[in-house]
Amino acid sequence: KKVGVVFYDALHTSEATEKFMLNITEFLANGAILILDDWDREDVRNGAFKASYKNSSWKILREMPEYTDGLTTVPHYFGYYFGVSIWQYNK
Repeated sequence: KKVGVVFYDALHTSEATEKFMLNITEFLANGAILILDDWDREDVRNGAFKASYKNSSWKILREMPEYTDGLTTVPHYFGYYFGVSIWQYNK
Protein backbone atom coordinates (compact mmCIF):
# COMPACT_ATOMS: atom_id res chain seq x y z
CA LYS A 1 0.00 0.00 0.00
CA LYS A 2 1.03 3.59 -0.53
CA VAL A 3 2.18 5.71 2.43
CA GLY A 4 -0.01 8.57 3.68
CA VAL A 5 2.29 10.33 6.15
CA VAL A 6 6.08 10.73 6.20
CA PHE A 7 8.31 12.42 8.77
CA TYR A 8 11.72 13.40 7.39
CA ASP A 9 14.55 14.09 9.84
CA ALA A 10 17.72 13.02 8.09
CA LEU A 11 20.59 14.74 6.32
CA HIS A 12 20.08 18.49 6.42
CA THR A 13 21.73 19.43 3.16
CA SER A 14 19.88 21.01 0.29
CA GLU A 15 20.80 18.11 -1.97
CA ALA A 16 19.67 15.40 0.44
CA THR A 17 16.34 17.09 1.15
CA GLU A 18 15.65 17.65 -2.55
CA LYS A 19 16.63 14.08 -3.46
CA PHE A 20 14.42 12.62 -0.74
CA MET A 21 11.37 14.59 -1.84
CA LEU A 22 11.88 13.65 -5.48
CA ASN A 23 12.56 9.96 -4.82
CA ILE A 24 9.87 9.23 -2.22
CA THR A 25 6.97 10.08 -4.54
CA GLU A 26 6.61 6.57 -5.98
CA PHE A 27 5.71 5.33 -2.50
CA LEU A 28 3.20 8.07 -1.62
CA ALA A 29 -0.57 7.93 -1.73
CA ASN A 30 -2.36 10.79 -3.41
CA GLY A 31 -2.74 13.56 -0.84
CA ALA A 32 0.10 12.22 1.33
CA ILE A 33 1.56 14.53 3.97
CA LEU A 34 5.28 15.14 4.52
CA ILE A 35 6.46 16.67 7.78
CA LEU A 36 9.87 18.14 7.10
CA ASP A 37 12.04 18.65 10.18
CA ASP A 38 14.58 21.43 10.83
CA TRP A 39 12.78 24.01 8.70
CA ASP A 40 14.82 26.83 10.26
CA ARG A 41 17.87 25.58 8.36
CA GLU A 42 18.37 27.37 5.07
CA ASP A 43 19.65 24.24 3.33
CA VAL A 44 16.50 22.31 4.22
CA ARG A 45 14.26 25.10 2.89
CA ASN A 46 16.32 25.43 -0.30
CA GLY A 47 16.21 21.70 -0.99
CA ALA A 48 12.46 21.49 -0.40
CA PHE A 49 11.68 24.40 -2.69
CA LYS A 50 14.01 23.01 -5.39
CA ALA A 51 12.10 19.72 -5.23
CA SER A 52 8.76 21.52 -5.48
CA TYR A 53 9.95 23.44 -8.55
CA LYS A 54 11.01 20.18 -10.22
CA ASN A 55 7.83 18.31 -9.20
CA SER A 56 4.81 20.58 -9.00
CA SER A 57 2.81 17.87 -7.20
CA TRP A 58 4.46 19.10 -3.97
CA LYS A 59 2.65 21.98 -2.25
CA ILE A 60 3.66 23.57 1.02
CA LEU A 61 0.73 23.77 3.42
CA ARG A 62 2.31 25.34 6.48
CA GLU A 63 5.62 26.69 7.70
CA MET A 64 6.14 26.39 11.44
CA PRO A 65 9.54 27.92 12.19
CA GLU A 66 11.05 28.31 15.63
CA TYR A 67 14.16 30.39 14.91
CA THR A 68 15.90 29.34 18.10
CA ASP A 69 19.35 27.88 18.60
CA GLY A 70 17.79 24.56 19.57
CA LEU A 71 19.83 24.26 22.73
CA THR A 72 19.56 27.22 25.07
CA THR A 73 16.54 29.14 23.77
CA VAL A 74 12.95 28.31 24.62
CA PRO A 75 10.86 27.47 21.52
CA HIS A 76 8.62 30.32 20.38
CA TYR A 77 5.55 28.52 19.13
CA PHE A 78 4.77 24.85 19.37
CA GLY A 79 7.88 23.53 21.10
CA TYR A 80 9.78 21.69 18.38
CA TYR A 81 13.33 22.97 17.99
CA PHE A 82 14.39 24.17 14.53
CA GLY A 83 10.80 24.13 13.28
CA VAL A 84 8.97 22.00 10.74
CA SER A 85 7.07 22.48 7.52
CA ILE A 86 4.06 20.55 6.29
CA TRP A 87 3.84 19.50 2.63
CA GLN A 88 1.20 17.67 0.60
CA TYR A 89 1.78 15.48 -2.43
CA ASN A 90 -1.06 15.48 -4.96
CA LYS A 91 -0.52 13.44 -8.09
